[in-house]
Amino acid sequence: MIYDFNENWKTYSGGKQKIWRQTFKFINSASLEIPDGRHNIDGENIFAMVSSYETRSLHESKVEMHREFIDVQTLLSGREMIFYNPLPSLKRDGKFNTVKDCGFYERNMNTAVPLPITPGLFAVFFPEEGHMPCVCFAETPEPVKKIVIKIHRSLLL
Repeated sequence: MIYDFNENWKTYSGGKQKIWRQTFKFINSASLEIPDGRHNIDGENIFAMVSSYETRSLHESKVEMHREFIDVQTLLSGREMIFYNPLPSLKRDGKFNTVKDCGFYERNMNTAVPLPITPGLFAVFFPEEGHMPCVCFAETPEPVKKIVIKIHRSLLL
């Protein structure tokens, strides 16, 4: 897991600067007018999912995990909490969906690490890392516009 300011992305690029550059070029060029939905960056290997929604309560949330794709999550507007959880501390909640590359786990707030996300911050979740996004920053839901860049694991790992 990585949590930092957008301008610090080069810190994590190592020998994979081209992939990170593509990712943050998309993020930094996106405006509030970008339409929701999928945006291809490099075919099936790197793409962005843009969505507008209201954050949800902690009690409505589950931890998710992916096997094939790395998530780079950031906001264009609003604020939300994402909680990072180590998978060994969690109980699986259902079967893994290979088509959607997503499995869910019951939350465990005893091991959860809160990551407040506002525009200008990003969080990266690698395969097999549990994360619970879309949670209310404060006690009431609020609208957000979010970008999740999906990077196939073969490009970075």
